[in-house]
Amino acid sequence: MSTKIAYLDCLGGVSGDMILGALIDAGADPKELIAELAKLNLTGWKLKTRQVDKAGTSATKVDIEIKPENTNRTLLDVLKIIAGSGLSRSVKHDAARVFEVLAAAEGAAHKQVPAAIHFHEVGAVDAILDITGAAVCLKLLDVKKLYASALTVSRPAPATIHILENMSVGLDDIGIENVTPTGAAIIKTLAKQAPAPPAIIRATGYGAGEADTELPNVVRVWLGETDKSRPLDHEDTVVLLESNIDDLTPEGLSYAMARLFEAGALDVWFTPVVMKKGRPANVVSCLAEPGRDAGVVDVFFKETGTLGIRISRVSRRLLSRKTVIVKTDYGEIRVKTGWLDGAAVSVRPEYEDCATAAKEHNTPLKQVYEAALKSLSTR
Repeated sequence: MSTKIAYLDCLGGVSGDMILGALIDAGADPKELIAELAKLNLTGWKLKTRQVDKAGTSATKVDIEIKPENTNRTLLDVLKIIAGSGLSRSVKHDAARVFEVLAAAEGAAHKQVPAAIHFHEVGAVDAILDITGAAVCLKLLDVKKLYASALTVSRPAPATIHILENMSVGLDDIGIENVTPTGAAIIKTLAKQAPAPPAIIRATGYGAGEADTELPNVVRVWLGETDKSRPLDHEDTVVLLESNIDDLTPEGLSYAMARLFEAGALDVWFTPVVMKKGRPANVVSCLAEPGRDAGVVDVFFKETGTLGIRISRVSRRLLSRKTVIVKTDYGEIRVKTGWLDGAAVSVRPEYEDCATAAKEHNTPLKQVYEAALKSLSTR
């Protein structure tokens, strides 16, 4: 089955209204969007769209007119507005997550806990509409997976810097702030920074920012469908980090592994080797997502004491995956399945669930595994 995806190409920066404009330009109906945003029960706003030219690129500009207000909202205030709206559960969830990322960044920038932050520009009605509107448009377009390019950042605000931690970015100075906290938070929360996956492109849209620069101040979005014969997660690219370690104790290796996982490593493993002069050692290897490997590199250096790390990008071929929850006499157990050509070729009960159930019921682990597999076969 094909999956609808969207890819945000942030060639001219990114902001909340630029993302909104791109999604509208690609086919999201402005009337339906406005009807959905009305469910927020906010008053004193109007949303209008117009076509503009940005350095030769035609794009949709979203203008949100707001009646001035002196309200400073906390994160809890914003979350209450979203939670109390008539929007769908998925839209509420996505919008709330973005604002939580914003609050954490503002808190880090101002040395305050997120709950104590009083939003000014970020918490204004236009930001609520931008963020919720982006989530609504993704739902209107039936986008199941959102991807985004790396960001080239110019003159970022302090909060933006915190949001961009562990993201794939480049630096430039084009005379303007081209990546806003709102735009960065939407990318970090709702998208995966990665190359555009193989897909059949169905529509393209451009969303315009305020600035007129030599490089078009636009975000481009591609809407597409994955090839039915090749599931979305069939192939991707990850970062492989490796180093030969000959002076770390077994306890140190175990601790380093735990810290690497905490830093975001997808997998970590050790391979025994013999180095020069017949010295036994271990190759410490780990995988990380592109754009999220900086923290893993830091931990690698700090915890292993190595002077250098080999870093390369490798391709992975993956089965389509699905996790189901089965009921057994020992409680609910998650079971991961891998699919190829419509058939399940890999079935594995989740170890942590089985181990916890085995301890609670004083039952052999193998017996819990068998119960989970039996329950799955009778579904």
